[in-house]
Amino acid sequence: MRNEDQTHGPVPVPYSMQGDVAPAHTYYYPDYAINQPEEEGIQLAHLGKMLWKRKFWLVGAMVIGWGVGWTASRLVEPEYVADTTLAIQDRGTGRGGPIQTGQVLPVDGWTDVFTSRAVIAPVVHNLGLRLRVVDDADHDLFETFVLGADAISGAYTLSVRSGGTWELSRDGESGILERGGPGETIGKSSDFTWKPDLGSIDADTDIEFRLMTEQAAVTSLGARLEAGFSKSEIISARLTWHDPYQGAEILNEIAAQFVVLAERLRTTKIREEVALLRDQTALTSKQLEDAEFRLQA
Repeated sequence: MRNEDQTHGPVPVPYSMQGDVAPAHTYYYPDYAINQPEEEGIQLAHLGKMLWKRKFWLVGAMVIGWGVGWTASRLVEPEYVADTTLAIQDRGTGRGGPIQTGQVLPVDGWTDVFTSRAVIAPVVHNLGLRLRVVDDADHDLFETFVLGADAISGAYTLSVRSGGTWELSRDGESGILERGGPGETIGKSSDFTWKPDLGSIDADTDIEFRLMTEQAAVTSLGARLEAGFSKSEIISARLTWHDPYQGAEILNEIAAQFVVLAERLRTTKIREEVALLRDQTALTSKQLEDAEFRLQA
């Protein structure tokens, strides 16, 4: 009897049978050990050799990744987050006497007030948020910028020439809107006034800025504003903005306008309820007089 596979030839000898006598020509002996743990050092050495062979690919991938990150940091405008919290204490929710004012709004309704146009529109007007300066380095030049009620929206370019002369243009308009010299007011044709100090500006410098409509500015600001209740009767608000200092200023102004509007709503509610109480008092007094008259009769 031969221990031979008719298809693949001699069959390997299991190690448990290596002590038995078997014809040498019918078996072959593998040169590896069974159930022996592999050495970790050999694996690490093999991995190191593979990495070394591909070192240029690894270095190239690192350089490309760094280049993409650097480019993205220059092209993508950074954004910052400002946070604030406000406590809502509605007079109608606490304990009191038999006569007290009711709740002005449901508790969760105050977040809708916080993000409403009634709050945001005054902020846009007070802080001049219809104006957007393209280059942050030019912000100081706009300290004297004043928008008129009918300022025309669009993308503007102020081109400073030699000797402090300048030219104002707007995208979509052919030709130059205005020309002038040092100290002259800019923007009369577009219903805004601006007298920047151009003495420190190099010749052939372009200063770019954009004017939005009030509706567009309100919508843009509202899209960046979030408000919700972090705890019972505590509003947590967050504003995402491109400038950290201006973002904090805007959120503070929003909170201030919200307080003004909330107090106005409370006052209106109180007045309505006082008028209602007067009517109820007059009606009760009339009913008492009628009752006394019937008793006397």
